[in-house]
Amino acid sequence: MAEELQSTRYLTFCKTTEVFAVDVSRVREMLKITSITTVPQVPGFQGGKV
Repeated sequence: MAEELQSTRYLTFCKTTEVFAVDVSRVREMLKITSITTVPQVPGFQGGKV
């Protein structure tokens, strides 16, 4: 009996030196970033508001 192989596709992206991957079934939309607005008094790991 033949074994059925399943594969999962991932969306990958980089932020500075880190690489992240998300299962494509969890992605609702992809937006082109035009500019990021800095938000005062937020932790440094939050880049800002798109």
